[in-house]
Amino acid sequence: MESLRKILIATVLAGLACAVGLALWFGPRVVRSIQAARLLPGFRNFDHVEGTATLLADGRVLLAGRQAPFGPMSAEIYSPEQNAFSRAADLASPRGFTPVATLLKDGRVLIVGGSSTSHSDVETIEAYDPGTNTWKEIGRIPPEARISDALSLGNGSVLFTTGEGHKEGLLLFDPLSGGIKPVGHPAMVVNGSPLATLLADGQVLITHLDYGSDEDQAANAFLYDPNSETTKAVGRLAQGRQSHQATLLPDGRVLISGGADRAPSAEIFDPVKMTFSPAGEMVAPRALHRAVALSDGRVLIVAGVASGGTAAMPDPAVLKDKTPDEIIKIMKSIPTPKAEPLRAEAELFDPRTNKFTPVASPPAFIHGGMGPRTGVNIRVASGEVLFMSLHGPLYFVPGSNTWRFPPGK
Repeated sequence: MESLRKILIATVLAGLACAVGLALWFGPRVVRSIQAARLLPGFRNFDHVEGTATLLADGRVLLAGRQAPFGPMSAEIYSPEQNAFSRAADLASPRGFTPVATLLKDGRVLIVGGSSTSHSDVETIEAYDPGTNTWKEIGRIPPEARISDALSLGNGSVLFTTGEGHKEGLLLFDPLSGGIKPVGHPAMVVNGSPLATLLADGQVLITHLDYGSDEDQAANAFLYDPNSETTKAVGRLAQGRQSHQATLLPDGRVLISGGADRAPSAEIFDPVKMTFSPAGEMVAPRALHRAVALSDGRVLIVAGVASGGTAAMPDPAVLKDKTPDEIIKIMKSIPTPKAEPLRAEAELFDPRTNKFTPVASPPAFIHGGMGPRTGVNIRVASGEVLFMSLHGPLYFVPGSNTWRFPPGK
């Protein structure tokens, strides 16, 4: 009996020690917030962490396209005002593994790319109508095109960037007619995962990694003009980049941060001078991260993986004629580099000082992003930035440089 009593006391003490440790580590408010997040209607951890997120005109957020097993519930709506999830109509073609989404001029949400549960590319282009809560197929991408980014333009059309060796480079899509046509540049090397960033004057900056026999001579940055539907090379980034981020600054310049391969730093594109110049050294060189311009002009950079811990991808020519299963086998055969922890989970870039500084780490896991509109971070009306974390919706508060779980305004 005495032994049983000691065991019970030891168990209680151990539980109290764990609780105290958790409280000291996270803080009482964060612990309570995590517990509350788990009770949110519709909350299902990783279902909300991955996939695309698009801010609708009415302030709600559409979550669509996530990693396997996808499941029947392939789209949801999150209401920041009510702090609750609700089911949206199912995608006609469930997709995961880096689909991209963009808000169309008419208020619908376009989603394209990604892979099916059988690892085949999804060629359909779908649009979600929040007014009728319906998805509709509105077009198809060309066979073998891998969409790395989708950008809605002011004239109503959508610019797709393609990567991994696809010959077209850029595709222009009309959501009304379903028509799609190439608008690439002859000098464009389309390996890697190009990103499209809308500039203040309506032109689009295309940045991507270039490699191959002509790597030293090839341009890796281009401007697309929607008015003339033409492209022109604008020189070279200081370093080849893949899985980087490109963020429009308030003064019209673009911050290009991180990336795998040879990109442990950041640089800035000036559309007036048509030049790239070094930005301050990042606190934590990273790839597959998130970057979002805050309402005060700074840029929040969070999540991702250490640049030094990323592996070189195989030459696209090797993968061109392979089946999905063969590609998976090749990818699995690539030696996994030693994991390197980030020196800072989050940092801020200030364009006024050209410096990066560390900021408080998010209190919950935030999945990285493959592009500026994939798994997008949402800036809400208050100026806060909304992320979908492992423990539920998570906000970054620019005024205090802190994180919070809702409720708690």
